[in-house]
Amino acid sequence: MDTDPSPLSGAEAAETNAILNDALERKKPRFFRAAGGSARGRSGRRDTERFADELMTLQECAQIIGERLEMNAIAFGALYDGNDTSAFRYDPGSDPQAPELIGALVNRRMPMRELFNQLNDYMNE
Repeated sequence: MDTDPSPLSGAEAAETNAILNDALERKKPRFFRAAGGSARGRSGRRDTERFADELMTLQECAQIIGERLEMNAIAFGALYDGNDTSAFRYDPGSDPQAPELIGALVNRRMPMRELFNQLNDYMNE
């Protein structure tokens, strides 16, 4: 999965670093959108690449679980890895032929319900 290839100016890079630093310091989720093999977020390229890696893992697990349960697809998933939490969900308002995902990373073990509520809020912005 590729990240948004557009280069950032010095001011934009500093702003994304500030967004990432603030989120890490306050242990707030960083939100992302993914579609068509690319991901985009506001917390910088490296953080977006990390999300893309986590998303691929989550989607593979969701696909395996969906197949085992004889379901078509899993609409959302969450992963706890040490003190980190990552999650995704499909955006039901996106084009079914080219679905968009939204997701989040947070540097703490965050209750799934709280994280999905914040994903819904982000999706509806």
